[in-house]
Amino acid sequence: MRKILAEIRDGSFAKKWIEENEKGCPNFLATREREQRHPIEQLGPKLRAMMPFLHPITAPGLEKKAAASEK
Repeated sequence: MRKILAEIRDGSFAKKWIEENEKGCPNFLATREREQRHPIEQLGPKLRAMMPFLHPITAPGLEKKAAASEK
């Protein structure tokens, strides 16, 4: 926490964030993809589908993945 706070204060965090966005967000997108493949993310939609009282909503971008996991 102290390290990230120091980076925020000295501006290096913002510089890294801007560079990441200028490059098309490769690290962010890779992290997002890796986390979406995590087992808990695969199980979540199946569990929510079993709970009709939750009125399950599929998150944008996950419709294809949810349909594939039902097969």
